[in-house]
Amino acid sequence: MTLLGFVVYLASRAIPVPFAGLFLVMAWPALGLPATFALIGEELSREKRIAGFTLQAVLKRLPIVLAPPLGGLLLERAGFPSGMRIGYAISVVLSLGMLGALRVAFRRGAGARGPRPEGRIAPPPPLWRLLAADILIRLCEGLPDVFIVV
Repeated sequence: MTLLGFVVYLASRAIPVPFAGLFLVMAWPALGLPATFALIGEELSREKRIAGFTLQAVLKRLPIVLAPPLGGLLLERAGFPSGMRIGYAISVVLSLGMLGALRVAFRRGAGARGPRPEGRIAPPPPLWRLLAADILIRLCEGLPDVFIVV
């Protein structure tokens, strides 16, 4: 979803269009964080979970620390419109690289553990409402982070 948001940013020429990309970029943290925690909790042994959560927290915050100074340098060197487009293009390339790395990792992991059973998770309706509320809260919580830069 974030990758599609970066593509929308990269292709947009009018001011309202990036807001569609903004929704896509912000949707991944809102949807992905609970799923990431669930996956870490499910896949790692009890002794390794804290290291898994710590690594996830560091990897989530590393771009937040590195992107502003690198983006500012890019904007200074290339100018605002060109620097933004170059930055979005870099984001698209890095996202595609990450997807490729995940694909390789999942294929290797599936071979080591054997095939996983297919099935759907069907929690009771109150949990669906709680999940929807959590996703909405995380999405709205991210709005100030995005708009403070603007």
